[in-house]
Parts: sequence; structure tokens; C-alpha cells
Amino acid sequence: MAHYSDVTIGGLFPVSLYVNVPELHYRAKPEELRCTGFDFRAFRWLQTMIFTIEEINKDPRILPNITLGYRVYDTCDIYSLRAAMTFLSGAEELMSNNTCRGAVSVPAIIGEAGSLQSSIIASTTGPFQIPIISYFSTCTCLSDRRKYPAFFRTAPSDYFQTKALAQLVKHFGWTWIGAFGNDDDYGRFGIQQFIEQVTDFGACVAFSYILPKIYDAAKISQMVNVIKRSSAKVIIVFTPEREMLQLIEEIARQNVTGIQWLASEAWVTGTVLYTEQFLPYLEGTIGFSFRRAEIPGLREFLLQVKPSPHESNNYVNVFWEELFACKFKQPKNSTDGASIGARVCTGSESLGDINTIYSDTSQLRVSYSVYKGVYAIAHALHRLSLCESGKGPFINSTCASIHSFEPWQLLHYLKEVRFTDHFGGEIGFDENGDAIASYDMINCQRGPSGNIEYVQVGRFDAFASPGRELSLEEHSIVWTGGKAEPPWSACSESCPPGMRKASRNGEPLCCFDCVPCAEGEISNATDSVECKKCSSDDWSSSDRTVCIPREIEYLSFEDGTGMTLAIIALLGACLTVAMVDSFVDETCELREMFNPGMIQDGDVILGGLFAIHLRTAPDYYSFRSQPQPVRCVEFSQSGLRWALTMVFAIEEINRNPELLPDTTLGYKIFDSCDAPSEGLKGAFKLLKGKDRIISNSKCAGVPSVSMIVGDGGSSQSIAVSRVVAPFAIDIVKHTQELQKIIIVFPFPKLLQYLREVRFTNQFGEELILRKLVIMMQRCRKEENWRWMKVESFGTEQRWKIKSLCQHAVIIVVPEQEELPARGSLFAVLIVYHVLMGRSVTRQIL
Repeated sequence: MAHYSDVTIGGLFPVSLYVNVPELHYRAKPEELRCTGFDFRAFRWLQTMIFTIEEINKDPRILPNITLGYRVYDTCDIYSLRAAMTFLSGAEELMSNNTCRGAVSVPAIIGEAGSLQSSIIASTTGPFQIPIISYFSTCTCLSDRRKYPAFFRTAPSDYFQTKALAQLVKHFGWTWIGAFGNDDDYGRFGIQQFIEQVTDFGACVAFSYILPKIYDAAKISQMVNVIKRSSAKVIIVFTPEREMLQLIEEIARQNVTGIQWLASEAWVTGTVLYTEQFLPYLEGTIGFSFRRAEIPGLREFLLQVKPSPHESNNYVNVFWEELFACKFKQPKNSTDGASIGARVCTGSESLGDINTIYSDTSQLRVSYSVYKGVYAIAHALHRLSLCESGKGPFINSTCASIHSFEPWQLLHYLKEVRFTDHFGGEIGFDENGDAIASYDMINCQRGPSGNIEYVQVGRFDAFASPGRELSLEEHSIVWTGGKAEPPWSACSESCPPGMRKASRNGEPLCCFDCVPCAEGEISNATDSVECKKCSSDDWSSSDRTVCIPREIEYLSFEDGTGMTLAIIALLGACLTVAMVDSFVDETCELREMFNPGMIQDGDVILGGLFAIHLRTAPDYYSFRSQPQPVRCVEFSQSGLRWALTMVFAIEEINRNPELLPDTTLGYKIFDSCDAPSEGLKGAFKLLKGKDRIISNSKCAGVPSVSMIVGDGGSSQSIAVSRVVAPFAIDIVKHTQELQKIIIVFPFPKLLQYLREVRFTNQFGEELILRKLVIMMQRCRKEENWRWMKVESFGTEQRWKIKSLCQHAVIIVVPEQEELPARGSLFAVLIVYHVLMGRSVTRQIL
């Protein structure tokens, strides 16, 4: 079907419905595939293209002095490539005078409807850069610009349709979905993307099948049996209406009802399906379709179509014969049974007397896409014709002539097309050749007269703000079977409060069992994954939905249980009292045995901890014998010498009338056994003021010490300093192994007194600690050892020191003869000078 003019546009439409597949065997030559049936809806699309071309030719504002023509083919769903190659070669199928008559090659093509057919045509014509604008191909795969560089479409991509359908499933809480797809890119890609999106929010797919391209009754019957056995009541189908027709025929044959169908745009408004036979099964179908428009004058144009008796292959003649059930020519064999009852078409039959999908212009959706595609080509040609010489977009700023141009030059302008049509719709293509995505949500309802009506119950705008793309009018929706409430589709019933979901092995996550919460656990929400434990003071209610306080039951002596517990408690108390009494008399004796020390009373008591023994003897405790006190073993002569040196220094200070006049120093010295545990025991004795003096067989106490000359080991020193620090007791420590002195000050203000320490001992040696105190006040956090010069005993020596942020300084004294004893004496002298500073300003403490 063609009408040639200045610029001829090609068109591809699936006017024929079915393909008759002949029986194949080896006894005869296979017959050629024949197209049968007639799709009135597709013929309306074809007529819409012709109507649009004529409308453009009449509009002086677009392509003045240029007339558009058309050349269209019936693709029959399998002859798309053959038709496209005809456009490329320009050769007619008809022959005249035994010579091939060539036709003008088209610069652009409107078509095809199916995504598979469009992908084949686009990949074939791509190297020739012939623009193709599809009005019904929605597969996401066609957005690949590397494979289809010259492909455009006025129908939105399925990426947005699957997103809209997934949001619809999420909105109504359907978690158990069935899926069918066509055996091509459209069906496979659509189902794959839909499954990916619904599984993201927790829904599961009960089953997924591919419908056969060529009718297979056994396979379709098996698929319908799966639908009958499944608990999934919501099924989505991505397929054209002819494949859906095969499925719904089997659905009707087996009388499967109660299914909520979700339709793709390919069949949601396909009137071939919504007949009186199938309407009980398809009523309530919901789907998304392209935006609708009312094209003025289109219905009148459609009704003006008239057949031509002289052209037997004309599409209009075939349409007329199918619509009025007549023939323009009688069969040669009138006795043939197939011709009995056939009448002759006159051509004067009236189209207005018959209501068909062909003349129904109330739901112009795909027809509107054809309309937009033709106008897009016209606007691109118009821009091409307006090009000014020397300002063109091609090499050397040249322009293309509207009377002689190449398809790739039109392709350049088509990529930049953007305009607003007569209905306010914005027409344009993105970088992938896709149109602006916007859908109407369609609900198929039975009208008052019993006919099907396509009611818009919502809208989806892909470019709306997130969360607001889908808008619904739920009160207007009619569900499957004419019900007013949406169906429930789930593999398992929801678990009520008091229960939790337990997954079934080998099944999807949407299939689970409801298990009651255990004793002491609750769940207060529907479909809880786990139960929450109650606190130890609560227990769970009988329905396991709330934690309630435990009931307090009071026991009575008159009750058997209370009497039994009371007797047991009394026996335990008696045993405890008996054991305590056996140990009270020996408490002081044990204390005398524990850590004996050297004690001398005085106005100010100084504590001392020295390792007089080197270790403690291991003891083995058992419940069969009385525990023995800790025993210190391996006597240390050097440790005793250091302790006696402290005693000697204190007595020497007491005898000197110039040092601490009217004040007598005392001491309490304990053996630490070179063990942290024994050092801590001694420190606690110094804090509590307990000693081994016994008066009248009773334990007596004395005041606590003011300062402590510290323990020998580093571990003991750290433990003791941490214990006594909160009590504001300073420690001056000397260690024999490394010849160190550790000074621990809980109160940093005491450093000012140590800064002034400058004295000469009995050997005439002078010590100055000014530099050392400055070092302590800086409080280095890294705690690294460093050397510094200190004036010590009349000479300037290098001391290795470590400054701690706990106001402690470790001083390594250079090794000298008899240094341990002198170091102990040195420690007592430092204590003396600190005490002198305290006596002057006691308010610091």
C-alpha cells in the first residue's frame, strides 16, 4: 500500500493476526507460511499514519511546498525483515513488462510494533543510518545506542513500566507473584526487570514461564495447571495480545477464576481479548498504558475508507471482507463447502453502522504514538529544509537539500527534535532515543451495557519526585470478579503478634511457618522475624505479646514450702555463726603472723616497704584443712640493709636538734616479699593504721602514715601508688636492681617544694633537683626515657629519667659503689625536705 510524493515515509504494521504453520514432512514440498486473520486495531494504526501525513500536507506551517508520501507493509509478525530490506533496496515485489521497476528508497521508517521485530530491523538498517521510529516497541534492550544507533521510539521504555508495576505490587502488599513473558526480547527482558525490582522490597516469584511463540496446546495447558495449584493470586504477563489470547483461551477452558491480572501495555487495551467469552476471567485487569489523546478528525477519516474492487490485495479490501463477512470475488468452485453462505461485497456497506475497535477513537494510545512519530519526522524534515547555506551542520558548513538528501542527514536533525504537539504533549528523544516516560493506569471494567470499559484509575510519571511517581484512585478500582477489595496474594499467612516467622527449607523467604514465641519472649508486631526477651523482672503474657511484671508470692510459716525454706535458712545461719566464732579468737593471732614489720611511734609516721624476702612460698588451699598464712622465703640481706638504712636516717634526723625541732619521726616498715600482693597488703596496713601491737588481747590501731618510702619492684610500685594516691599519700621509691628513685605526687603543687631541695649530706656531697622538677612539671605523654644533666653530690652527672603524666619521675642513678644504701638514705632526705615544705604551707593539702 503506497502513495509516492516528494518525500516518502515507510511504515511497518502487523495487520495480519496469525501465521499458519504448515505440517512439515518429507513426502511433499513445504508450503509457504501464510498470514491469516485481520487485526482491526493495527489497521487503525496504519490509517492513523496516513491521516497524519495528510494533515501535515495540509498545514502550511510545516514543510511548505513539500508533500509527504507513504509506503506501508504488513509484517505479519514474521516478515518485518523482508519489508525492511525492500525499503533498503527500493525494489517492488511486482513486475511489469518483465522488468524490475525500482521504487524510491525511504529516508525514514515508522515501525515496528514488536520489540523483537524492531531489534532485527534496527540492527539490519543501522549501518545504512536510516532512522526508525517505533510506536509500540518498549523493550529496554532497544536503548542500547551502540547496537541501535538510528533507533527511536515514541513509546516509553519498559524500564519505567516495570518500575511502575513493581511500585503497584509494593503498594498493595502482594508478596507472592506469578509471571509470564513472551518468547522474545520484550517478554524476557520485561519479566527479568520486574522480578529484580519486586524482590528488592521482599516479594517473591511463585513461578515464571515463557509463552511459546508458536501455539503449543500441551505447554500452555501445563502452565495453566500450575496456576490452578499455586497460591499466587496476582499474575503479571509481558506479551502481545495474540499470545495472551492463547493463554486466556486455556484459562477459560479450565475455568480458572480469581486471578488478578497485571497487564503490560501490549495487551491491557487489546479488545480482541475482552470478549463476552473471556470477560469473566479478565474483568478487573490492571496495567499501564501510554498516555491517551483525542485526535480531532481521525474518526471521520477512518469512516471514509472505501474499498477498491479492482485491487484484490489491497489492505482496505481485506479489511472490508473481514468486517462485513463478504467476498469481492466469488470462488471459482461454488460447490466448495467453504464458499457456502458467502455473499458478495458491494463496497457500499456503512462503517458507521458497526461498532468496532477500528472506529473506536476513545482510547487512542498506540495510535497517538504513531501520530507523534510521523510529526517527529516532519519536524526534522522541516529543520533540514530551513538550513541556510554556509551555516549547515555538515562538512564545510554545508546543508542538505530537501529534494535530495541522505537518511543519515535526516538522522542528525531527528536527534535534536523537540516540540509540543496540538494536545500539549512534549515530544522529544533522550540520548538513547527514548521518549519521555509517562503512563496512565488502566482498569478494565464491565460497563453498564455489559461491554468492556478502560477506566483510568491512576498515573505514573517517571520524572516526578521520588516516592510520588505513582498516584492512585483506589476507590475507582474494580478488582477481579468485580470485587471492591484488592485480593490477597501471599505464600504464607501473616504471623500475628505473639509469633515469629520461621523459614521453610528449600523454599523462598516469602514461604514460612508461624512459630509461637518461647516462654519469656514476646513479639508485638505482625510478621516479626524474631521474638524479644523480657527482662529478668518480667515474664511474657499468655499470648506472648507483652511483658508483664512477675507476681510476688509471699510465703507463710503455715505453708509447707515456707516452713521448709525457713528451716534450711536457720540451719545455714547457725553454721555460719559457728564458723565465725571459731575464727574470731584467732584473728589477732593471724594478724601477728601476717607480714611482721618494724614499727616505731612518733609525731609523724613514715611508712616503708622493702623486699626483705625475695618471694612467697606457694600454698595449696583445700576445704579439708585450715588456711595457712602466706610465708615469705629466701631472706635478702640487701633488702634488710635498705630497711635499716631508713631506720638509721630517721634516728639520725631525730637526734639532730636543727632538723624538725619539736617533731619526732616514727616509722612502720613491712616486708613486701618482692610480690605485688604482699606489697598491697602492707600498703593497706599503712593506710588503715593497723599494726601487730596487741593490747589486752584486743586489736588496736594507730594513725596512718604521712609518706611512704616505696617498694622495690616496678610492678609493686605501680600497684601501691594507684592504691594510696586517692588518700594524698606521697611515695618516694628506691629500686635496687636499676638503682632508681621514683617520686609519686598526687598533688602537683608539692612540686614547688621539691624544686627548692638543695642540701649537702654528711659526706659533703650536694644535691640540686631544680632541673628535675621542671622536667616533672612538663608531664610528657609519650613516656620515653631521656638523659639530662643533674647536679648530684657536688658533681654534674647524666641521669636517665622518665617523666609520667601521673606526676611521677623515675630517676636512674649512675652506678656507684654502695649506691643502694646511699640511695635509700637519699630517699629519706627527700622525704625530710618535702615534710619541711608541708609544715610551712599546710593549706595546700
